[in-house]
Amino acid sequence: MKALLWQRMTAQKPFILLLLLLCIFTTLFGVRFLSSFSLLFVPTTLLLLLITSMYEQDKQSKWAVFVNALPVSKKTQLFVDFLFCYGICLLAFSAISPSYFSHQNATNNTIEHFAIFAAFFSSMIWLLSLQFYVHYCPKNSNSKIYAISGVIFIILVINFPIHYYLSLVSPSAFIILIPTFFSIIPVILSFQKCVAHYNKHDIY
Repeated sequence: MKALLWQRMTAQKPFILLLLLLCIFTTLFGVRFLSSFSLLFVPTTLLLLLITSMYEQDKQSKWAVFVNALPVSKKTQLFVDFLFCYGICLLAFSAISPSYFSHQNATNNTIEHFAIFAAFFSSMIWLLSLQFYVHYCPKNSNSKIYAISGVIFIILVINFPIHYYLSLVSPSAFIILIPTFFSIIPVILSFQKCVAHYNKHDIY
């Protein structure tokens, strides 16, 4: 599993370096030119390309054929992919947090901006889970449409409003993070569905 994870890190080195450079740039200069919302929106947009970039590179290099010839289960392969992508997501948000919380707007109203930060991170987890599900779900499946609609509804209508509302009624960061913790649910469900669909794939 360590070898698979290392392969992912090596193959996606340009993407990781670009993401880190973007975070460093915004940390040094972004506070002057970008709003606090834009500081989170820029890396979030880049992260949305991670899964597409990863699997497009796999397709070109025929990685699936090679890795399935190894004594590694498909569940382990998927676990490594999930671990890698969510690890990069955590790294990006950790790297961008100093510039975000040092922004003038964030220092004036820290608790509300903390809620927005948590909502962005939670939404990114939902979107990554959705992308994994869409990638492994059969192309002719109608469940893709329901999944996309459901995730967008949860993010726009439930996730952001709930985080923001909790920042208004509670000064506790732990209370605000409660809906963020629920982001683990789509990760687990998406992983289970992806394993089921991936096991049905005929690699050869």
